[in-house]
Amino acid sequence: MQFFGRLVNTLSSVSSLFSNPFRVKEVAVADYASCGRVREEGQLILFENASSRTWDCLLVNPQNSQSGFRLFQLETEAEALVNFQQYSSLLPPFYESSTHVLQVEVLQQLTDLIRSHPSWSAAHLAVELGIRECFHHSRIISCANSTESKEGCAPLHLACRKGDAEILVELVQYCHAQMDVTDNNGETAFHYAVQGDNSQVLQLLGKNASAGLNQVNNQGLTPLHLACQMGKQEMVHVLLLCNARCNVMGPSGYPIHTAMKFSQKGCAEMIISTDSSQVHSKDPRYGASPLHWAKNAELFVPSFLGC
Repeated sequence: MQFFGRLVNTLSSVSSLFSNPFRVKEVAVADYASCGRVREEGQLILFENASSRTWDCLLVNPQNSQSGFRLFQLETEAEALVNFQQYSSLLPPFYESSTHVLQVEVLQQLTDLIRSHPSWSAAHLAVELGIRECFHHSRIISCANSTESKEGCAPLHLACRKGDAEILVELVQYCHAQMDVTDNNGETAFHYAVQGDNSQVLQLLGKNASAGLNQVNNQGLTPLHLACQMGKQEMVHVLLLCNARCNVMGPSGYPIHTAMKFSQKGCAEMIISTDSSQVHSKDPRYGASPLHWAKNAELFVPSFLGC
């Protein structure tokens, strides 16, 4: 019975794969010689396929005009036109800048991303795709600071979330991405980098002067506050090396007060080693010292007395 169950599941998966109208497939352009051309934009052609009663979108291979990729095969003209318009506005920068895109697997990933994230610009798609040469295309450079509608993320936010240092370099150096752009939560790329796992991304961001380094989000937290709250000592270290300010007011006072409130001794010690006056700092809101904020003050007293 288990064998038949697995067989049914396998057949179901295969059936789903081949019935997917958006499955990318390599085809010969000659197969469409008798089909009517409905629309044509660059290397993209929308055919009316009378034999299958479908509307098929073909990407003609720029390297070989005899072959191409069928990007979708839809049963209604209206749906086909909508998807063709979407593809024709976003795909050209990719197939014009990189031969790596001209593979079934890569095109499948790219077209799936286009449909899954309708508010993403070509630059957002390029970040997720991760092909570096695409960032040298003028159309991707032109939208490097665009934001999508769901979270308000710019492409740089996505690169920091992924922890992709190479793509971040492309965005900053070639696309001149702005590092102080905020999302719907008021967070900059620095906030995203702190929440990630790659401190190299934060180091690269910090090489360029930016107001985003000390920007407070909608909760009143700078990247340094956030790093202290999360107990990310390596991120605190990098932020301090980048000259992040220790005296920006947050909900619980300065970053050192946040570190004490969340029992992050290592983060507090790093701040004190950079600016010893912070051990005596009073938060402007409550007039409390770092020790007032400590949940386990006895753990911190020996370190503080040594300052």
